[in-house]
Amino acid sequence: IMGIDAGTIGVDRPADLMILEAWSLDQVIARPHSDRVLLRKGIFANRTLPSYSMLTDFQTA
Repeated sequence: IMGIDAGTIGVDRPADLMILEAWSLDQVIARPHSDRVLLRKGIFANRTLPSYSMLTDFQTA
């Protein structure tokens, strides 16, 4: 979707991905997806969302 050449799944590749229940990109954008599955290096990642106060460092002007 993003046009990144390295964005492929294969043997000996890092498994950093998010699995969402959606049929289209429109559905991905339109829904909160609290049921998403996150994998980091092939291992289920922490799904606890950070508080909004923790996200202030990521804000841009």
